[in-house]
Order: sequence, then structure tokens, then C-alpha cells
Amino acid sequence: MALPRIGRGHVRDAISDHLTRYPDARDTLRGIAAWCEAILGVLPAEDLVKDVVDSMEAEGILDGIRLPDGTKVYGAPRTA
Repeated sequence: MALPRIGRGHVRDAISDHLTRYPDARDTLRGIAAWCEAILGVLPAEDLVKDVVDSMEAEGILDGIRLPDGTKVYGAPRTA
């Protein structure tokens, strides 16, 4: 059986859905891929997740924070 094709729109929608349910969520690219897998039922390629996250970060939908160990985590922008 062939796996369903997962595109940018699917990944973007899955990230948005997750953040609607969990607005304080922050995670690495690998963790965000796991969010998508839980919603879509298929683990998207990490490079696809990175492309979508980079796009959403550039649009101000996500922000990335670099932790002291160099790991970058992403989530919805925090309001003061």
C-alpha cells in the first residue's frame, strides 16, 4: 500500500492545528515532525518540516528561539 503524499499545505495545517490546541507549545524540528505525524498519521520528511517552519517563521507565524546549547525551538510568537 502506498503512503499518502504529504505536502507543504498538510504540514502547515498540522502545525497550525497543534498550536491552536497547545498555544504555548515549543519544539525542535524533529518534535514538530512528530506533531504532524500525530495529526496526519504519517511522519513528514524533516527537510519538508524545515521548509514549512522557515516559511512560517519568516511570515511571523512562528518564532524560533536558540537555546544555550545551540538547539533551536519553535512556537507561536509570545505576547508580552
